[in-house]
Amino acid sequence: INELASTINEGFSFVPNKFISNRLRFVAYIKSVIDEF
Repeated sequence: INELASTINEGFSFVPNKFISNRLRFVAYIKSVIDEF
């Protein structure tokens, strides 16, 4: 189980960097849209 977790962590260590930044940008966009209402 620990080996699987470490492998998953290694797999997610480099992929979500772009995904997280995109998600943060998306959340900021949603907040700005909500603020206008």
